[in-house]
Amino acid sequence: KTKDSVFAPNLLNPNDHSQDILLSSNLNWSKVSNANNYRILISVDSTFNSFTYYLTTDTTINLGIFELQQNQKYYWKVQAMDIVDTSGFSSTWSFKTKNGLIIPVLSSPSNNSKNLPLSLNLSWLAVPNSVGYIFELSDKPSFSNIIFTKTISDTTINASTMNLNYSQNYFWRIKSFSNMDTTNYSAVWKFKTIYLLSINLDSINSIHNKIYYYGNYNITDESAIVEKGICYSKSSSPTIDGNVAILTSNGLSGYVSNLDYDSKYYIRAYIKTEVNTHYSNELDLKIGKHLTINLLNKWNLISSYITNFEDSVQNVFKGILDNIVIIKDQNGKSFIPAYNINQINKLSFRKAYLVYSNTNQTLEMTGEVPDSTNNYVDLQSGWNYFPYLLENAQQVSKVLNDLVVSEQLLIIKDLDGNLFIPAYNINSIGNLKPGCGYYLYNLQNYRFYFNK
Repeated sequence: KTKDSVFAPNLLNPNDHSQDILLSSNLNWSKVSNANNYRILISVDSTFNSFTYYLTTDTTINLGIFELQQNQKYYWKVQAMDIVDTSGFSSTWSFKTKNGLIIPVLSSPSNNSKNLPLSLNLSWLAVPNSVGYIFELSDKPSFSNIIFTKTISDTTINASTMNLNYSQNYFWRIKSFSNMDTTNYSAVWKFKTIYLLSINLDSINSIHNKIYYYGNYNITDESAIVEKGICYSKSSSPTIDGNVAILTSNGLSGYVSNLDYDSKYYIRAYIKTEVNTHYSNELDLKIGKHLTINLLNKWNLISSYITNFEDSVQNVFKGILDNIVIIKDQNGKSFIPAYNINQINKLSFRKAYLVYSNTNQTLEMTGEVPDSTNNYVDLQSGWNYFPYLLENAQQVSKVLNDLVVSEQLLIIKDLDGNLFIPAYNINSIGNLKPGCGYYLYNLQNYRFYFNK
């Protein structure tokens, strides 16, 4: 751009040498092409040896900004600016202020404020020589519906008696009066009251290492919500500074996955707004231990140390039943889903089962493990489907030491033919493994404790 690309504005009003100008009047000048700012100078002398200035993007400014005196002559001029150039000043005009009441200038809260409490204070600047003020509040900018009005001598009024509603836009204005004069109303300012919110976490449950949560909330202004979800931790009172699962859908229900097994979690729902972060009540849940049983495309002999195995056969194998051909217990009872045959009904973690799968797949289980007083198997004399109820693989001779010392164990073998025969010091099994079942021949009925 050239230096002449920004021209000086033309002053419009009040006219030069105007008299009795109210301190709440506006100064106006012409819009300059390409200009994005204007600088206004006001002084009590025509040479501008001392002055007050203000920058604005508009072509109008209210005299209330300059805190001028009554019955005083002022000089003013304007220059335009863009991002590169600054014009010369306009011509200099003058005006003289009126000796009388001025229109009040609103001060607090600032115009278009949001999320204000129902008991907020509304304030304005004191008007010299005024004996009082008339306050008006409306829910419409035209003030066609005035919901509160009051004559007051102070410059602050509290809204606690105005019966304001949550999440509501309000408009307010003031005029001042004396024994001799009453001003026009001030500029109209707007504010919005804060929302009302309730939030509750109703319930949680888990499937494996995934926690599902179900909550609800009520808020008077849905647009106030910036973010919502749950926060979770292994210690009480989790916050959004820790682990969070953000919800983008409606409502307050969802899930969080990939959590640690054998861990207790504390969970709170939250709603974040521009004002605050609000938390629900806290719920906690223990995610149990986890066991994965690999089922091959053949016969499998399986067992589980997870007590949740103590359930209907349909529930335990839910999700993989289409690829299960048959399940059998040691008494010959069967479950054949294709023919709707179910002689087993309920499984037991104290038993092992033969399972034929028509594909390679996994059976996932999560839950608790039996305590030492319940970690036992009732063996019968003869062959048994023997479950392994410990969490880690251990040497067969160590696990079955009680049976070996009492000379009750004749043989134990797996489905692949690996053996442990203590009488002949034969051991091709090595470790007993979680999730596996074994054929075990015992010489008498016996209650065997794994933790003994």
